[in-house]
Amino acid sequence: MSEDLAILGGDRAITADSAEQWQRPVDKEKEAVCALIDEGYLSGAATGVPKAFEDRFRDYIGCEYVLTTSHGHTALASGFFAAGLGAGDEFITPAIGYIGSYAGALHMGATPVFCEIEADTLLMDPDDVAGRITPKTRVISPIHSSGRVCEMDLLLSLAEKHDLVVVEDAAHAHGSEWDGKRIGNVGHIACFSMQGTTPGGKPVSGGEAGIVATNDRELYERALIYCHLHRSGAVDELTNPVYSELDPQLLGWKWRAHPLAMAIGLISLENLPYRLDHFATNRESLSGG
Repeated sequence: MSEDLAILGGDRAITADSAEQWQRPVDKEKEAVCALIDEGYLSGAATGVPKAFEDRFRDYIGCEYVLTTSHGHTALASGFFAAGLGAGDEFITPAIGYIGSYAGALHMGATPVFCEIEADTLLMDPDDVAGRITPKTRVISPIHSSGRVCEMDLLLSLAEKHDLVVVEDAAHAHGSEWDGKRIGNVGHIACFSMQGTTPGGKPVSGGEAGIVATNDRELYERALIYCHLHRSGAVDELTNPVYSELDPQLLGWKWRAHPLAMAIGLISLENLPYRLDHFATNRESLSGG
């Protein structure tokens, strides 16, 4: 073997084919999309394929309520609104993040307070979060980066102590677990992205879409009135008497997901357990576990 590095013309140390071996079920995606085209169902929510996706994702993670949105960042904006975040409030988010993680909060007039990350995980450091809570703090917003889950017990304990809401950026965390529970069934409200295609995109992908998941009825209804204008049956879902005067236009944002994205997302969700299992197996094999 040449002593030169491969990049300098030497022999490659690894010659195995590193291309993706798993084949996306494209034919199945085409069939699902074409069925919607034939049906003429290209806009809508809370019925048909969009409702089927919400129900299946809810059952998969084990939470009470799920809403699908147009993007991950609109899911997060809906989560921040649901948490009551507004002008003059502060929200704590890790220093390593992405503009989509907090753009919705910025547009609500809230101020980001960036906290440190843990050196070994690159995730939000709960000890540093504790020192940054002020009377203006309303939300703690952890980012579960690349499927790695933040220290939720400590963060939820801080939230309970200071009467805060935990709004999770779970863009990469479909199927990730904390203490045996899947994210979306752990904290107050979790927001997922469905950007890209499978594999390579988000764990559950549909091109462009997002998901809001919660076990809190009030947070669910607040997210619903914020992001799902003209959702079928939305007014009948509202139980809080404060919202009794709202009509199907709700608060005016139409951030619902596209039915075509939901059709592809259903197939991605169907094969997610297989992919996660093989990711874990391959990771253990590479690490010698």
